[in-house]
Amino acid sequence: MSIDDKRRCIDPDHSKISIQRQCELVGLSRSSWYYQASPALESPENLNLMRLIDEQYTRTMVDPTVKTVNQQI
Repeated sequence: MSIDDKRRCIDPDHSKISIQRQCELVGLSRSSWYYQASPALESPENLNLMRLIDEQYTRTMVDPTVKTVNQQI
């Protein structure tokens, strides 16, 4: 049974069995029950900016001849 299947088994409004006990019964940690994944979608503009920053960082860190503004003074 997947984590999503186990999460669907939990009834937060159950009057007699706590969420903690329900999680124990289905073998799900309470943190997995409460966890809410953040949206993994980034805008194309943001992805492009992250790529450019990564390229610059990699180029600067790999090539010792590339100097920052402070190193040129």
